[in-house]
Amino acid sequence: YFEVGCHSHGELNLLPEVFRKLSEEFPLVRPSVRVVPFPSLLGLVENRKLYAAFHIRDSQRKSVLYFKKLADVPIACVCSGEHPLAQHESLTEEMLRGKLVAGTPRQIPNGVLAVQNRLLAGLSPEETYITENRETALTLVRAGLGYTLCPDVAFAREADLRYIPVRDLPSLEFGIYYRYDEKHPMLRRFLAICGERAGM
Repeated sequence: YFEVGCHSHGELNLLPEVFRKLSEEFPLVRPSVRVVPFPSLLGLVENRKLYAAFHIRDSQRKSVLYFKKLADVPIACVCSGEHPLAQHESLTEEMLRGKLVAGTPRQIPNGVLAVQNRLLAGLSPEETYITENRETALTLVRAGLGYTLCPDVAFAREADLRYIPVRDLPSLEFGIYYRYDEKHPMLRRFLAICGERAGM
């Protein structure tokens, strides 16, 4: 078995081609994927419950894990095509207006959480929706109830939503965490194939 993790269903879009190539080279491989909230995901890799996990780089985290960067990704405002912010090609933090569909620390990385908390400080309870997972947040966004913020990982985008970069926010690094001492024969190929697919 070769089990990897991610924290949103959008990230699963990278894996069909990666697993196809891996199974061509290793016909006996039995790939598996677990979708796990942010705080738990890296612990599963550290404790050898997963071989690797897609994640946003956490510079504050000290662990036995290595990080392979796949892409620099902007923080984006995600909204429906009818939302007032959808008319813009890019935004600044100051331009972010209206009701906010906010996530919990279990579903968004620290870099996005910091921006979200600044925005929440200026909003009333009537202007905010707190959601428990990414899919719920995007459902409210699709309904036109507000916008949300997320790292804009290109292959994880939902086709019916607008992803507008917030240009005055620092970009984040998206990649794969894995144990430096992991000797699984397929891990090195998995990392290489993911890098090829992401153009890194």
